[in-house]
Amino acid sequence: MASPRGWSLDIAERPDLDGLLDLGSMRIPQRSGMELRLDVEKSTQRLVGVTCGLGPNKVQLQAFAAPRSSGLWAEIRAALVEGLAKAGGSAEETEGMFGPALQARMPSRSNDGRVVYQPARFMGVDGPRWFLRVVINGPAAGQDDSLTDVLSFVRSVVVDRGDEPRPPRELLELRAPQAVVDAAAAKQAAKQQSAGQV
Repeated sequence: MASPRGWSLDIAERPDLDGLLDLGSMRIPQRSGMELRLDVEKSTQRLVGVTCGLGPNKVQLQAFAAPRSSGLWAEIRAALVEGLAKAGGSAEETEGMFGPALQARMPSRSNDGRVVYQPARFMGVDGPRWFLRVVINGPAAGQDDSLTDVLSFVRSVVVDRGDEPRPPRELLELRAPQAVVDAAAAKQAAKQQSAGQV
Protein backbone atom coordinates (compact mmCIF):
# COMPACT_ATOMS: atom_id res chain seq x y z
CA MET A 1 0.00 0.00 0.00
CA ALA A 2 1.20 3.51 -0.75
CA SER A 3 1.98 5.72 2.22
CA PRO A 4 -0.87 8.14 2.91
CA ARG A 5 -0.09 11.75 1.99
CA GLY A 6 3.57 10.93 1.25
CA TRP A 7 4.63 9.87 4.75
CA SER A 8 4.55 6.55 6.55
CA LEU A 9 3.70 5.02 9.89
CA ASP A 10 5.56 1.81 8.94
CA ILE A 11 8.66 0.87 10.94
CA ALA A 12 10.59 0.09 7.74
CA GLU A 13 10.38 3.76 6.77
CA ARG A 14 10.82 5.24 10.26
CA PRO A 15 14.35 4.45 11.48
CA ASP A 16 14.28 6.97 14.35
CA LEU A 17 12.27 5.47 17.22
CA ASP A 18 13.72 7.70 19.96
CA GLY A 19 11.11 8.86 22.44
CA LEU A 20 8.57 6.24 21.36
CA LEU A 21 7.10 3.73 23.82
CA ASP A 22 7.56 0.12 22.65
CA LEU A 23 4.28 -1.83 22.75
CA GLY A 24 5.37 -4.61 20.39
CA SER A 25 3.37 -4.09 17.20
CA MET A 26 3.15 -0.34 17.85
CA ARG A 27 5.47 2.39 19.04
CA ILE A 28 3.63 5.39 20.38
CA PRO A 29 4.86 8.88 21.21
CA GLN A 30 5.15 9.81 24.86
CA ARG A 31 3.53 13.12 25.71
CA SER A 32 3.76 15.08 28.91
CA GLY A 33 0.64 14.42 31.00
CA MET A 34 -0.55 11.63 28.71
CA GLU A 35 -2.58 8.87 30.37
CA LEU A 36 -1.97 5.38 28.97
CA ARG A 37 -4.45 2.53 29.33
CA LEU A 38 -3.83 -0.94 27.94
CA ASP A 39 -7.11 -2.41 26.67
CA VAL A 40 -7.43 -6.02 27.82
CA GLU A 41 -9.86 -8.66 26.51
CA LYS A 42 -11.53 -10.04 29.65
CA SER A 43 -11.95 -13.65 28.46
CA THR A 44 -8.30 -14.13 27.38
CA GLN A 45 -6.47 -11.33 29.25
CA ARG A 46 -4.89 -10.53 25.89
CA LEU A 47 -3.92 -6.93 25.10
CA VAL A 48 -6.15 -5.81 22.23
CA GLY A 49 -5.44 -2.08 22.02
CA VAL A 50 -4.11 0.97 23.75
CA THR A 51 -6.03 4.11 24.73
CA CYS A 52 -4.11 7.35 25.21
CA GLY A 53 -5.58 10.27 27.13
CA LEU A 54 -4.44 13.55 25.56
CA GLY A 55 -5.99 16.28 27.68
CA PRO A 56 -9.78 16.11 27.15
CA ASN A 57 -9.43 13.65 24.24
CA LYS A 58 -8.98 9.89 24.22
CA VAL A 59 -7.38 8.05 21.29
CA GLN A 60 -7.74 4.27 20.96
CA LEU A 61 -5.26 2.51 18.67
CA GLN A 62 -5.49 -1.05 17.33
CA ALA A 63 -3.25 -2.62 14.67
CA PHE A 64 -4.32 -5.54 12.48
CA ALA A 65 -2.76 -7.72 9.79
CA ALA A 66 -3.99 -6.90 6.29
CA PRO A 67 -3.68 -8.44 2.83
CA ARG A 68 -0.65 -7.54 0.73
CA SER A 69 -2.79 -6.56 -2.26
CA SER A 70 -5.46 -4.35 -0.71
CA GLY A 71 -6.36 -2.44 2.42
CA LEU A 72 -9.13 -3.08 4.94
CA TRP A 73 -10.40 0.42 5.73
CA ALA A 74 -13.07 0.66 2.98
CA GLU A 75 -14.62 -2.65 4.08
CA ILE A 76 -14.37 -1.87 7.81
CA ARG A 77 -15.78 1.63 7.29
CA ALA A 78 -18.87 0.22 5.52
CA ALA A 79 -19.38 -2.31 8.35
CA LEU A 80 -19.08 0.45 10.98
CA VAL A 81 -21.71 2.59 9.22
CA GLU A 82 -24.07 -0.39 9.03
CA GLY A 83 -23.46 -1.42 12.67
CA LEU A 84 -23.99 2.10 13.98
CA ALA A 85 -27.25 2.45 12.06
CA LYS A 86 -28.52 -0.88 13.47
CA ALA A 87 -27.64 0.29 16.99
CA GLY A 88 -29.60 3.54 16.54
CA GLY A 89 -26.59 5.75 15.88
CA SER A 90 -25.29 7.34 12.72
CA ALA A 91 -22.07 8.05 10.86
CA GLU A 92 -21.11 10.57 8.20
CA GLU A 93 -18.10 10.07 5.95
CA THR A 94 -15.64 12.96 5.90
CA GLU A 95 -12.21 13.52 4.37
CA GLY A 96 -9.29 13.80 6.76
CA MET A 97 -5.50 13.61 7.05
CA PHE A 98 -5.52 9.85 6.50
CA GLY A 99 -8.19 9.87 3.78
CA PRO A 100 -11.84 8.94 4.39
CA ALA A 101 -12.95 9.07 8.05
CA LEU A 102 -16.23 8.69 9.91
CA GLN A 103 -17.81 11.16 12.29
CA ALA A 104 -20.24 9.09 14.33
CA ARG A 105 -22.97 9.50 16.92
CA MET A 106 -22.78 6.51 19.27
CA PRO A 107 -25.92 5.71 21.27
CA SER A 108 -25.62 4.88 24.98
CA ARG A 109 -27.79 5.04 28.10
CA SER A 110 -27.56 7.82 30.65
CA ASN A 111 -27.89 7.13 34.39
CA ASP A 112 -31.61 7.89 34.21
CA GLY A 113 -32.12 5.43 31.34
CA ARG A 114 -32.44 7.94 28.50
CA VAL A 115 -30.65 7.34 25.20
CA VAL A 116 -27.84 9.83 24.74
CA TYR A 117 -25.42 10.20 21.85
CA GLN A 118 -21.67 10.51 22.18
CA PRO A 119 -19.57 11.75 19.27
CA ALA A 120 -16.74 9.54 18.04
CA ARG A 121 -14.37 9.90 15.11
CA PHE A 122 -13.10 6.76 13.35
CA MET A 123 -10.00 6.90 11.17
CA GLY A 124 -8.13 4.13 9.40
CA VAL A 125 -4.68 3.85 7.92
CA ASP A 126 -3.95 1.08 5.40
CA GLY A 127 -0.23 0.34 5.57
CA PRO A 128 1.95 -2.33 3.97
CA ARG A 129 0.23 -5.57 5.13
CA TRP A 130 -1.23 -3.86 8.23
CA PHE A 131 -4.19 -1.69 9.14
CA LEU A 132 -4.33 0.83 12.00
CA ARG A 133 -7.73 1.70 13.45
CA VAL A 134 -8.00 4.98 15.36
CA VAL A 135 -11.03 5.94 17.46
CA ILE A 136 -11.19 9.44 18.95
CA ASN A 137 -13.49 10.47 21.81
CA GLY A 138 -13.75 13.92 23.39
CA PRO A 139 -13.92 17.37 21.80
CA ALA A 140 -11.77 16.26 18.81
CA ALA A 141 -14.43 13.68 17.91
CA GLY A 142 -16.79 16.42 16.78
CA GLN A 143 -14.79 19.63 16.46
CA ASP A 144 -12.16 19.98 13.77
CA ASP A 145 -10.41 22.81 15.65
CA SER A 146 -9.66 20.39 18.54
CA LEU A 147 -8.18 17.79 16.20
CA THR A 148 -4.72 19.20 15.40
CA ASP A 149 -2.89 17.83 18.47
CA VAL A 150 -4.56 14.42 18.15
CA LEU A 151 -3.58 14.12 14.47
CA SER A 152 -0.01 15.12 15.28
CA PHE A 153 0.06 12.35 17.90
CA VAL A 154 -1.37 9.69 15.55
CA ARG A 155 1.00 10.68 12.77
CA SER A 156 3.91 9.91 15.14
CA VAL A 157 2.72 6.32 15.77
CA VAL A 158 4.85 3.58 14.20
CA VAL A 159 3.45 0.14 13.28
CA ASP A 160 5.71 -2.94 13.40
CA ARG A 161 3.80 -5.75 11.68
CA GLY A 162 6.64 -8.27 11.79
CA ASP A 163 7.33 -10.81 9.04
CA GLU A 164 5.16 -13.72 10.24
CA PRO A 165 2.31 -14.83 7.97
CA ARG A 166 -0.98 -13.70 9.53
CA PRO A 167 -4.58 -13.86 8.34
CA PRO A 168 -6.19 -10.51 7.47
CA ARG A 169 -7.88 -8.78 10.44
CA GLU A 170 -5.83 -10.67 13.04
CA LEU A 171 -4.82 -8.28 15.83
CA LEU A 172 -1.10 -7.64 15.84
CA GLU A 173 0.43 -8.62 19.16
CA LEU A 174 0.81 -5.96 21.79
CA ARG A 175 2.88 -6.15 24.95
CA ALA A 176 2.99 -3.98 28.01
CA PRO A 177 5.96 -1.58 28.10
CA GLN A 178 8.73 -2.78 30.42
CA ALA A 179 8.27 0.24 32.70
CA VAL A 180 4.60 -0.69 33.21
CA VAL A 181 5.50 -4.35 33.90
CA ASP A 182 8.17 -3.27 36.42
CA ALA A 183 5.77 -0.84 38.16
CA ALA A 184 3.06 -3.52 38.42
CA ALA A 185 5.57 -6.03 39.85
CA ALA A 186 6.81 -3.48 42.43
CA LYS A 187 3.22 -2.67 43.43
CA GLN A 188 2.39 -6.36 43.83
CA ALA A 189 5.55 -6.97 45.89
CA ALA A 190 4.71 -4.02 48.18
CA LYS A 191 1.15 -5.30 48.58
CA GLN A 192 2.38 -8.78 49.53
CA GLN A 193 4.93 -7.32 51.94
CA SER A 194 2.33 -5.17 53.69
CA ALA A 195 -0.09 -8.13 53.84
CA GLY A 196 2.64 -10.20 55.50
CA GLN A 197 3.17 -7.55 58.19
CA VAL A 198 -0.49 -7.55 59.29
